[in-house]
Amino acid sequence: MKVILDTDLTNEIDDYFALAYCLVSEIEKNLEAITLEPYDPFWHDYNFNSVMEKNLIVSKEILNILNKNQNLIYEGSSEFFEKADKNKDIAAVNKIIELASSSKVLILAIGCLTNVALAITKNPSIAKNITIYWLGGRSDNYQIKYSQNNHIEFNLRQDIKAAQIVFDNVENITMIYSKEVASNIRIPLEIIKGKLKGTNRICDYLLDNYLALDLVKVTGCKTLYDIAIPILYTHPEYFKIELAKVNKITDEGNYVFDSKKTSKVKYCLQLDNEKVINELLEMINK
Repeated sequence: MKVILDTDLTNEIDDYFALAYCLVSEIEKNLEAITLEPYDPFWHDYNFNSVMEKNLIVSKEILNILNKNQNLIYEGSSEFFEKADKNKDIAAVNKIIELASSSKVLILAIGCLTNVALAITKNPSIAKNITIYWLGGRSDNYQIKYSQNNHIEFNLRQDIKAAQIVFDNVENITMIYSKEVASNIRIPLEIIKGKLKGTNRICDYLLDNYLALDLVKVTGCKTLYDIAIPILYTHPEYFKIELAKVNKITDEGNYVFDSKKTSKVKYCLQLDNEKVINELLEMINK
């Protein structure tokens, strides 16, 4: 199956690690595109208009370090779904349509779902060929909080409309919850420095950017949520997956069940944190 990595790359450092992993693991042989998503840079020192430019710069840096073809990179929407020009030619959207029009496609989604929703809106027939692994949502312990925007998980909260379109059209979706599941992917500073420092160019690049984070300077650690999604593809045995009790998203960001829908939404209940971390470090050390 062809693979797309759909990422809000420069939002957080875990996207850097996820992209590098995709390019050095078995995913690389099936990777057809890296599609770049918008994000709200409220915790960064730049504005929304600079997001896609920064995504492009960093994606090219990582591919250059690993000597990979930069033609894999596709610029995505510069706006979230409702503000996006539905008639505009967007490279990422066009590439998703191209790939999903002719074959089955797995989208490893580690940001909002704007590009995917725009592609489905332009060409609804592609939805039947798309499978999505998405870093999004929270466990059942958080369900009652979904109606409050400040408690909605980041990747959903940024573009609820896009997520609704995807959930309403794509049959096969597997979610890894950020809270209580992917939030366990934390590597102690001494381990990440010991494993990465001086090993190779991509390890040094990742480590330099990791150590530059204010959070790492204060706490010594930054959760690498996004790496869970590509490793779900390469090592599904590290994850406990169950059929979800929800298959639809409301305007308020609630996950609910619609008995009229046939979609097979699954979620990751648990992951083997140690194996996930070891896989990441082993692959980027090669």
